[in-house]
Amino acid sequence: MRQHLHNYQNCRYHEMTASGLARHKTFSCGLNILYSNIGRNTRQQSEQLRFFEYYSLAHLYRGSGIFLIPGGKPIELHAGDAILIAPGFLHYYGPCHDKAGFEEDNICFFGELPDFLFANGYLQSRIFSQGTTRILEPVHSRLNSGDLLEQLHGVLDFQALLLGLAAEHGSPQQIERRSPIERLLYGIWQNPSHWWTVEEMAQFCQLDRERFRNAFRAHTGSLPKAYVDNFKIDLARHWLETFDWTIEHISRNLGYTDKFHFSRRFKNLTGLAPDHFRRKVREKQAATPPESE
Repeated sequence: MRQHLHNYQNCRYHEMTASGLARHKTFSCGLNILYSNIGRNTRQQSEQLRFFEYYSLAHLYRGSGIFLIPGGKPIELHAGDAILIAPGFLHYYGPCHDKAGFEEDNICFFGELPDFLFANGYLQSRIFSQGTTRILEPVHSRLNSGDLLEQLHGVLDFQALLLGLAAEHGSPQQIERRSPIERLLYGIWQNPSHWWTVEEMAQFCQLDRERFRNAFRAHTGSLPKAYVDNFKIDLARHWLETFDWTIEHISRNLGYTDKFHFSRRFKNLTGLAPDHFRRKVREKQAATPPESE
């Protein structure tokens, strides 16, 4: 079992990814734990969108916070809320502006079992009420034991917990119960390189153009074309802050014709060229003292 190597904030920087850890000789079962942490006190607010290359289950047991997705309204989080995040789901959750923050336990994982549950509607990115009893703490204790059998028991305990959550909060019909707009938004988030036209989105939702525009705006607060444009730029901001990818690489992964087209759109919407934006972020990061554990 891979030991706890990085603090929670590093998860968003992809220092632990399925692509790297899957090659470890102990990661060979259908449910594999990448990382577990308990008692994390989150106070610093960034509202920076992020996504994971793995699944994450977080449980807030004290305090309050907010949850955001692109184009969506902020959702207030309370003690007892649990958050399940699937790979590729663009989101943010953190402390409220005027609150002291929250304390959480979380486990990041991947494997054939969660992939199967997700594909069949039993797991999905969502918030659900779980109570303030710390359900992940005993799992964490076993996962971080020095005894291999105890670690394997921790994996089995987490598997039982995950199956229980799937039985309580998911069903094969869950995917079908999503509204057409919700299914469209999920498609946009899962494939950021695709350029959705308004006609294509309306056809996906089986609505005429005008009814679709009205329904989309009512759901997201944004018009469809502006939403897709802003989604790509929000994701570009995240990548520029997080990775050392070239501008050409980012533009290609967001579906722009070339890096010049991307740079123009980025500057139009943010006021800064991509290189200038990254430089300012790095200067700010270098000047900010690290958060104390």
